[in-house]
Amino acid sequence: MKTLKTCDSCGVEWVYKTGVDIKDHWYEYGSIMFCEQCHSDGKADELAMENFEKELKEYDSGHQPS
Repeated sequence: MKTLKTCDSCGVEWVYKTGVDIKDHWYEYGSIMFCEQCHSDGKADELAMENFEKELKEYDSGHQPS
């Protein structure tokens, strides 16, 4: 069974080649995948930070250190 991976920033598809691991060429932040081009352009960092801030707001229970 072949699963298709796409860049969550630009939508480009990962083309699988025998013996090549996607993790050696693409970058993953949590469940977000980025191709080399988006990662090098800094788009990956921007999107990952937006997602981090969103998750932080959703899961923050309001506890602050004393």
